[in-house]
Amino acid sequence: MDDLLGRIGPWPDLCVLKATIDVKLHRVGKVRGRLDLVAGLAETPDGRRQLADVAVQERRWDDARAFLAGLTSSQDLARLAEVERLLGVYDEADRLYAEAEDELTAKQMRSFAWLEVQRGALDAARGRYADARAHYDLAERAYSGYWLVAQHVAALRAAEASRDELS
Repeated sequence: MDDLLGRIGPWPDLCVLKATIDVKLHRVGKVRGRLDLVAGLAETPDGRRQLADVAVQERRWDDARAFLAGLTSSQDLARLAEVERLLGVYDEADRLYAEAEDELTAKQMRSFAWLEVQRGALDAARGRYADARAHYDLAERAYSGYWLVAQHVAALRAAEASRDELS
């Protein structure tokens, strides 16, 4: 990609892709520079997403919220929900995950299942096992055989068994 950037110059999609890779590889110090190669790219939704992801990695929660403010796609709402979850603001995280679900189309059942798993995990973390089970069941119906659902159901069963042993 560096060779391609050298040959064609800073192309916005390529700069966002490089920034995305840098975020995923925890090379957060390079992200802003990648986005700054194209004037105004850091202010676009794609740029703001990458900067929000950097802020989360650096535990700059208010900055992450600010970068995501006003973005309304399902992925943006899920990112913001994750920030709230990390901060322990579970009711707001759940509300945002539900709002993200509302932005999905009928063709995005895997994404719907992922969001339901996240909502179930919020309930499980608060000891609301029946509510968690309901979210996991909905996720399984939406995207049957999804390994993430099975993983969370197994963890829920273990938590329920542990609770029952303590009773």
